[in-house]
Amino acid sequence: MTIEQHVEDEIKCYLENSSPQHAFLVPFVERYHVLPLLVDWNGFFGLRSNGDIVLVMYEDGTKGMEPVEEARIRRIAISQGARKYGWVSELIPPRSRDAVDCPHCSGTGQIEIEGKVIDGVICYCGGLGWLEPQELTEMEIGSA
Repeated sequence: MTIEQHVEDEIKCYLENSSPQHAFLVPFVERYHVLPLLVDWNGFFGLRSNGDIVLVMYEDGTKGMEPVEEARIRRIAISQGARKYGWVSELIPPRSRDAVDCPHCSGTGQIEIEGKVIDGVICYCGGLGWLEPQELTEMEIGSA
């Protein structure tokens, strides 16, 4: 089955069987024809049938949809979406030769405090355990 077929099937299923918790997303899924991968406070990251990762905003007067260009953010959406839809893992890019273990999770993809994994907290690496070298620089700049 192609990615396009998977997305189309999952969107149809989502619209027919959305959970009460995420029922408020149905109008956005219908309007933008996008499969939610990662739901956040003000919007969600989703997958379109052409393989594009998009951000759909639904709060704070910034309603709309925009493509996600940043590779790290795309990987976060894909890796988190793969937890619900296993076939989405096909879209995770392979780790490059230059990639480094994430300093936040020590390459595990999970955040731990005092030896205990913290469920529901997504690491800076998105749960993959690695980052591209330029993303470490961006991380340092972002914290300055």
